[in-house]
Amino acid sequence: MEEKVTVLAKRKTTPLLFDYCMDQKIVFTVSPRPMIADEFEIDIQLGNIKQAIAIGMFLKENKYEVFGLGEYTKAKPVSNGNGNGKKAEPKEDAKAPEEATLLNF
Repeated sequence: MEEKVTVLAKRKTTPLLFDYCMDQKIVFTVSPRPMIADEFEIDIQLGNIKQAIAIGMFLKENKYEVFGLGEYTKAKPVSNGNGNGKKAEPKEDAKAPEEATLLNF
């Protein structure tokens, strides 16, 4: 299992990640982001599942942004327990206000 994960880090948070990778003997490469002067892309090469779990817990605890997980970032469909795989439709409540539509620009 040779997987690569890309982490976005700001200049002031990179020493913490560098120290962790060097202590755990994890191979990593650093490249600056082209348009943003203060951010870096750190590519981490994971060799086994234990290493992947440990680095995942470290990154979540220290609130780093992670990219490069591919199929693992997709949301799984939720079933309502009736076995046909369809999503349960939310019930409308007369007291609940209508939700505003979000616009993504």
